[in-house]
Amino acid sequence: MKTNDFISNVNHFSKQEIKSFKDFLLSPFLNTSKSLVVVYRIIIKDKDILLKLDTKELRTAIIRRTKYSETTVIKMLSELNDLYALFAKVQMFLKDKVYGEYLCCKYLLAEGYYKSLEKRLKTFEKILNNKDNLDEEIFLRLYEKDILEYDILSTKADNFSPQTKLEKQMEHTNNSSLDLMVFTISKITINFANYVIQCNDSNEGKNKDYPVNMERLFEFINTSEYDSYNKFQKTTIQIFLKAYKLFSNPLNDDYYKDYKGYYEEIIHLYNLSFRRTHHSLLLNFCYMRQRIQDIKKFYQQEALDVLYEYIDNEYYKNNITDYLHPAIFRNYVINCMTYDKKEDLEKFVTNQHDKLNPSESGIMKTFGMAHYHFLNKEYKKSIENAKLIIRPKVLYRYDIINLMIKNYFEMGDFVSVEKYLPNYKKFIDTDSYLTKNDKERYRTLVTIMKEFIWRYHKSFKDENVFELEHLIEIIDSKVSFVMKNWLREKVTEIISDFYSKHPKKKKK
Repeated sequence: MKTNDFISNVNHFSKQEIKSFKDFLLSPFLNTSKSLVVVYRIIIKDKDILLKLDTKELRTAIIRRTKYSETTVIKMLSELNDLYALFAKVQMFLKDKVYGEYLCCKYLLAEGYYKSLEKRLKTFEKILNNKDNLDEEIFLRLYEKDILEYDILSTKADNFSPQTKLEKQMEHTNNSSLDLMVFTISKITINFANYVIQCNDSNEGKNKDYPVNMERLFEFINTSEYDSYNKFQKTTIQIFLKAYKLFSNPLNDDYYKDYKGYYEEIIHLYNLSFRRTHHSLLLNFCYMRQRIQDIKKFYQQEALDVLYEYIDNEYYKNNITDYLHPAIFRNYVINCMTYDKKEDLEKFVTNQHDKLNPSESGIMKTFGMAHYHFLNKEYKKSIENAKLIIRPKVLYRYDIINLMIKNYFEMGDFVSVEKYLPNYKKFIDTDSYLTKNDKERYRTLVTIMKEFIWRYHKSFKDENVFELEHLIEIIDSKVSFVMKNWLREKVTEIISDFYSKHPKKKKK
């Protein structure tokens, strides 16, 4: 419902956004209803209700203070949500100065305001030359600028001779074509890299070909036409060529070194957005390599290093938000958990949690410390912290359940472990976000964990661990499932501990 959407949005407003949206509502040009301002002020004062996301309680508070009917309040909350959508468009226009200036120029051209357009076009050119705007997107903006200038020549009456006008139009056509080619290469390569990762994570996608012939796309580098590109365009093409080679040959470590080395060599030429893009590609490649082949465990530490640098240098910032996304914070925590990096985890949670949106900072710090206490073998503290996270979001719901299972497992409380399994399976079956492959990986964990509990009790009842030894074989037969390595290690420890206490029962 729109009312729920608006309340959820307000709950994530920063202090500046709370003020900016109020100023937006006070503008008679954008909002003609003064009563909406009254309702909004009531909403932002009821922080306790907002945090609970209790729509009914909030509506009751508004009705009590305004004397409006419930129908009127529901309608007003819906109107506020529609106005928030408009507010978001205005904010986007103001924050993205490059695209905002382009849209302004397009409007002036369409209305025929050529004198104003001439001034705005100079401002647009100045913005395009600003180093803060140099990434792969700049080539689309440069393309758009040339098309604007082409359209001006085509529609504006001027003193150019027909031949001069034609030559200028040809120049704009050629320039726009070069920039569009660089932009296309960059975006298609990013899509290709994402597709390789997706195919790796999906059994259904592994035999599907990418719909663009990437080798053919890059063939023009060896033609005379390539000489038409300037140095900056060629540098951009080269970094994406190296990215393509890496993702088309993911098991070749030399391609990783070549791509990362060239990226570090040219990074000073580009802006924060460019660094964010390529750090993300490096990071996602590291994750993929861990899944398919990382015998020397190089990509484990590499992923942590790349991700920490990404966060520490604030590459996550863009023209929409200054805040670190909780999914990125979560990924670092889980990687530290997976590779037993408790010192790194404590340092990270302490130093980086305040980069999250204030509404997320406290709960994600608790999330991080719950995992730190587990690594520090403080299982009760870990459980206490995990229980503070009420109604965990989808992006870390399973992490919390996995952590609770691990804590109780380490404490030997298999009764509590078993209690979590029915709800775990219910979440998996009804989850619309998980892929078919992911669902299978989670369901396998539930099945294997049930098998473990049954075999554990039977083994110690019969005073042998044959059933658990057979479980190891079952675990090994599975290609992959959630917490596979951890569970195998724990079952192996139980078997070893049994034989250390009953050496005579060990097989010869």
